[in-house]
Parts: sequence; C-alpha cells; structure tokens
Amino acid sequence: MNTERIFKMRLLTLAIQTLLVTDTSIEEGDAIEFAEFYPAWEMGGNYGSNVWLRYGENAVGRAVLYSTTRNVSNAQTSPDQPQNPSSYRLIGSSTKTDF
Repeated sequence: MNTERIFKMRLLTLAIQTLLVTDTSIEEGDAIEFAEFYPAWEMGGNYGSNVWLRYGENAVGRAVLYSTTRNVSNAQTSPDQPQNPSSYRLIGSSTKTDF
C-alpha cells in the first residue's frame, strides 16, 4: 500500500473518530457496530467522564466498547479488570462478522 493511501486512510479514521466522540446522540446499540473507530484505551491515558473507548476483542474479533463513569487520570488498569467497576462500564461489542 502506498504512503499517500495510508495517509488518507488515517485521515478518514481520524474524521470518523471525531464524529463519533463528539456526537452524543448515537445510541449505545448503534455505537457497538462502530467500536473499531472509537479511540483505544491507553495505559497512562487521561479521560473525562462518559468517554467511550475501545479495549480488547470479543470471540469473533470485534472491538469491545467501554464508557468511563468518572474522570480517569493516568490510567493504569485496563477497563476489563474487575477492580474497575467504578471507573469503566462495559457497553458491549458487535457479534457481526460481515461488514
């Protein structure tokens, strides 16, 4: 794949992420179909309350979507850990394998 095409794909991904993160009217059931486009959770990340993040994959390889339930500073424990119910809430993931 050439460099220009990769650059355009990254720009498109950034545009979709911006739309999904700023459009709070998207229902959770619809959002899980696009979980791959939400920002990935990162170790050490800082997140505000009610930020949707993707972390991990389900059995069919689709991204899993979480929501922060409060401000998270310098994140050290991933959203799927049992000690995090006060910081993250599982939204879900799609089971569809066709796009």
